[in-house]
Amino acid sequence: MHAFVISFALSWFWDRFKGLFNGAFILRGLEFGSVYALVALLPVMWITFSAMDVTALMVLSWFLYGFAQAIIAGILFAKFNP
Repeated sequence: MHAFVISFALSWFWDRFKGLFNGAFILRGLEFGSVYALVALLPVMWITFSAMDVTALMVLSWFLYGFAQAIIAGILFAKFNP
């Protein structure tokens, strides 16, 4: 279920803000992933770390995993849906 939810969220985010990202498709994908990670992932990871008994290293690994997903999605969106 996670794959469907994250793909829908990333697709909507790309369609809404793709005009703001300029440059080659790789740079657009990196910028997209960075913005998405700061806007969507960082607050969720902070809440998770605050509310659950998990280590900072575990939350960091979750954040990096989501960041990598967002960058890959951004590169693919920029390549196939400029």
